[in-house]
Amino acid sequence: FPVTIFLPDIFHFSLYSDEIEVSKPHPWFFDQVKRGARLNGVNFPSEIVHIGDHPICDGLSTLSGIQFRLVENYNTAMVINKELDQL
Repeated sequence: FPVTIFLPDIFHFSLYSDEIEVSKPHPWFFDQVKRGARLNGVNFPSEIVHIGDHPICDGLSTLSGIQFRLVENYNTAMVINKELDQL
């Protein structure tokens, strides 16, 4: 399920690997995430939160300096929602 349903007001932008035809965890995908963040006024990778459902493919975002939150089910999505809503 798309997490943006639960966090619509928090996201500055979203990027999906099928939109740019590059699969995660390819480093170019995360470079594009950082580029999109810069275009939206986020200058530091540590200010980016990548939310995904795969501990490896999504979790490797941390190698690019991007924070990662694993969504395993509806309940973890709600926990992430509360956490990010407080930022």
